[in-house]
Amino acid sequence: MPPGYRNVNKRLNDLLSTSQSKSYFVGAVTVVFIVIMAMVGILPAYSAFTFQNEENAKRDEVIAKLTTKLQISQTLSKEYDSKIDVVNYFKEIFPDNPDQNGIITLLNDIALSNSSFLSKLSFNKNPSVLFAQSGYEEQIKSQQVSITVEGSQSALQNIVNDIESSRRMLNILNFTLDRKTAEDIATQDGISHGEYVLNVQMEYYYYTNLTSTDTL
Repeated sequence: MPPGYRNVNKRLNDLLSTSQSKSYFVGAVTVVFIVIMAMVGILPAYSAFTFQNEENAKRDEVIAKLTTKLQISQTLSKEYDSKIDVVNYFKEIFPDNPDQNGIITLLNDIALSNSSFLSKLSFNKNPSVLFAQSGYEEQIKSQQVSITVEGSQSALQNIVNDIESSRRMLNILNFTLDRKTAEDIATQDGISHGEYVLNVQMEYYYYTNLTSTDTL
């Protein structure tokens, strides 16, 4: 056995020769063991526990925000359902597109309901001067529509009233009501649509997204 090893062993025996020395030695070994365990086990475990707590806190915060949004969405959905009639009415009088087919149907129905003949209808995308000068939001658009209707004088007057009172917003810009000439009446080949002609230029409005494309 090497001499150095015997010297170390002798010094260790001398160090542990008394009870007090043994207690000190055991205490020192215990402290070293605790330090080593803290370094290799406790501290990493504590760090992992702390990290998990932070992640849980972030998760709880996200869940709370999502829950709040869900509650708001549910409230808005219930409010929307309770006011669906108002929403549908608004969409009818102020739709989100030009809906030219709807305008054609509406004006033709007005003419037919007054026993008159809608002989001409045309659209003009350019807004009226008054609308252009009013400075409305860019999402509020307008189109002009012109019609020619043939019928009796009283029927054509009723058409003007029906246009003004229509649920769809139709703003009459100008109109003329003229009696046909004898020559015009004579060239109708026996098919009479009335002795008067009504020309109406009007404007209607709609709401649109800035990214949408208007149609003619």
